[in-house]
Amino acid sequence: MRSYKLYLGTGFEVWKAQQTWFWFVINHHPDRSGGVIGAAASEAEAVREASWLIEEALASLEETSAPRRGDAAVLFKSRSFALAAWERSLENLERYLARLSAATAQGT
Repeated sequence: MRSYKLYLGTGFEVWKAQQTWFWFVINHHPDRSGGVIGAAASEAEAVREASWLIEEALASLEETSAPRRGDAAVLFKSRSFALAAWERSLENLERYLARLSAATAQGT
């Protein structure tokens, strides 16, 4: 079951598939659809990561003097923000896979 949440004026979804929690920060830019997706070990971690991403996007907007709250249309325009978001997502994925591997090794 997916749950829709709103944080600082930006929507995101959290859901569980098998034993993994996923999150999706929605980008409502009129020229493109999409957003950023990630995986986490728990629901709380998924919410925390999505919230962090939104905070980073808003901080990036503040640096460029763009509109601040609730302007999801410009959240993902900054290259430095996009790079930071991808790096954070890859770090989270690496930690998740390491935990999954360790749990699998203990179970066998």
